[in-house]
Amino acid sequence: MFPSGVSTVTFPIIPVNDAIAEGTEKITLTFQSVNPCGSQASTKVNLYIEDLTPVVLSIADTSICLGQTITLTANVSGGGSGPYTYLWSTGSITNSIIVTPAISTTYWCSASVKCGANAYTDSVKVTVLSNSKVTISLDVPNSPVDTVFREGCDSLYIRFNRGMTNLAIAETFPVLVSGTASGGLDYSASLPASITFTPGQSQLTLGIKSLSDGITEGMESLIITIPGNSCNPLPVSAKAYLSDNPSLTINPSPNVNLPCPGNSTTMSVTVVGGISSYSYSWSPGASTGSTQTVSPASTTTYTVVIKDVFCPNLIAQAFITISVPSAPPLNATIAPAFIRCPGEVGHLVANISGGFTPYSYLWSNGLTTKDISVIPAQTTTYTLIVTDACNFYSDTLTTSVSVWPYLPLQLNTINDTNICFGEKIALHVNANMGTKPYRFIWENNYMGQTYSVSPTNETVYHVKVVDSCGNSAYDSVKVKVVEVKASFSYEFLDDNAVMFTNLSTGNQPLLYTWNYHDHSPLESTMNPTHLFPSSMEAYSTQLIAYTPEGCKDIVSHPLYPPYELWIPNAFTPGTDDKLNEVFKAYGIGVSQFKLSVFDRWGNSIFETHDLLKGWDGTLKGELCPSGVYIYIITAAGFKPGNRTYKAGQVSLIR
Repeated sequence: MFPSGVSTVTFPIIPVNDAIAEGTEKITLTFQSVNPCGSQASTKVNLYIEDLTPVVLSIADTSICLGQTITLTANVSGGGSGPYTYLWSTGSITNSIIVTPAISTTYWCSASVKCGANAYTDSVKVTVLSNSKVTISLDVPNSPVDTVFREGCDSLYIRFNRGMTNLAIAETFPVLVSGTASGGLDYSASLPASITFTPGQSQLTLGIKSLSDGITEGMESLIITIPGNSCNPLPVSAKAYLSDNPSLTINPSPNVNLPCPGNSTTMSVTVVGGISSYSYSWSPGASTGSTQTVSPASTTTYTVVIKDVFCPNLIAQAFITISVPSAPPLNATIAPAFIRCPGEVGHLVANISGGFTPYSYLWSNGLTTKDISVIPAQTTTYTLIVTDACNFYSDTLTTSVSVWPYLPLQLNTINDTNICFGEKIALHVNANMGTKPYRFIWENNYMGQTYSVSPTNETVYHVKVVDSCGNSAYDSVKVKVVEVKASFSYEFLDDNAVMFTNLSTGNQPLLYTWNYHDHSPLESTMNPTHLFPSSMEAYSTQLIAYTPEGCKDIVSHPLYPPYELWIPNAFTPGTDDKLNEVFKAYGIGVSQFKLSVFDRWGNSIFETHDLLKGWDGTLKGELCPSGVYIYIITAAGFKPGNRTYKAGQVSLIR
């Protein structure tokens, strides 16, 4: 509605940012008018609402030389139509700012539009490029060339110098590392990507340590570069070389065999390789040079450790053995000598062991041989000094040569003696005085103090005794042989009575002893007759013939009685005369006997093993009829070979 007097009416339409992408949206406004006359008219107006585009802010990074000024402009688009509002990190609210940073600096700017679109912030980095002239120098201590460092030995020091132009401010420079050597493999650590000088610092040093990878690679390179920029267009580089681990070789002098303990010798080593400046450490020993003189008392192995002075990790060692002979102390003895015979030579023999050969000798009589021979008139003491070849051991010995008085050799008289025939006798002779030991010489050159002989007849034996001085004495002994031989014969007078005949021979008179082995007393009669017990089955007799000197001989014989057996051919049991009532055998000298009786049909009727028993003509208590019966008799006498086997007939008569 138009108020009176107003021809224009305005009303706002404010779109809302719903942050939804919907494309273009349309709003239709219809205006209707009514005049006082009542006529009406309408008018339509279309309004279009577009999506709000975001604000886009773009500021490109840039760089300047130290001390230069630069204008930074924010380029904004989107967000609808302006105007835009700005806010920089410096506090400026214009779209451009002018800055002169001393160091690389990042600035930010926030831009927004009035219609309410979201503000957008962007940043810009202004890199301040140094115009300082940086130089790079290399240093390898202890190396003849500062650009070469050796694996496992050297450290490389990289020195950066920026001069004095910008000394008041801090400056950072990028560092590029290239080459064939690798950090962590060939040297201790990777180098940083940049270096920074603090205010007031003109020089900066980086150090790396070479590593030994044990691989032969030849010369490897390490290149350190400070790249150029628009303020310093030319790069600065330094190149170092990493060489393989140098070798160190020791050539020791040969091992030494000393002839004697305490002898001195000089050991030495020559060294090849390394940097040619070395330190030496001997053990045992105190030498710090390439030689060492020693005088060991026993075998010793010496160790020398060589270090490269300019490469402490380069170490080598060698061993030299000095062999020293060892020997036990001298052990020297001299047995005393004894002179037992007039004019005899005394020999003094030294027994030496231990120490080192050959030995030297000095006797108290001036002789210098190991053993000496002397002929002193009386007991004398001698001294020997023994020294070994190394003069390491020495010993002094004292001994004596004793001269004994000599007395003539004497023998104890040997008494004549008797022996029995077949016996041995030991003839023994004793000697005294003279000089022992003695030699005893008998018949047939038998040597010995005791001579055992067994002559068969009377014999005289001679002995010669010689002492150690060669003097002799003689004696003899007569040995009489007494002989006796026992012998006898015998004759049975009946079953038990025996007559003996003594047949013994020998030196008269002879004595006798008879032993009949039947528990009867011994008998000494020359030709006895003896009655043996009837109960004995065999007899044995022993004769001992002996002489008054005690020589004797013994003979024993078994005695076999005569063997005879008689067998009747008939018997008459049950007769009144009581004669011949039993059938049996009769005999003498019978030791075994068996009688068996059979009837004519071969049936056994009777059997006995007793010579004194016979068959009474009965069988199981019943009388056997008269008739002819068969018998078998086996018998044996005491003498081997006396046997009887007989089968025959016997008549039983009633």
